[in-house]
Amino acid sequence: MLAIGQLSFGVYRSGRLCMGGRKPETITPILYLPTVAGGFVSAIVASTLGYREWGALFFGAKTDCVIV
Repeated sequence: MLAIGQLSFGVYRSGRLCMGGRKPETITPILYLPTVAGGFVSAIVASTLGYREWGALFFGAKTDCVIV
C-alpha cells in the first residue's frame, strides 16, 4: 500500500518537472530523489517481506530512472 503512495508521489513530482516552467540551471539531480530513493526503499521492503519478484520490479524500474 505504501508503494502505491510512493509511486503516486513520484509521478506527481516528476510530472511537475516535465511540465516545464523551470530554468535549466535550477534542475539538479536532487529533484529526482523522491522517485529514485522511494523505489529503492520499496525494493528493499518488498524483498525483505518475501516478495522478491516485486522487489526486483521496483529495483529495475528505479535503476532505469537513474540511468535516464
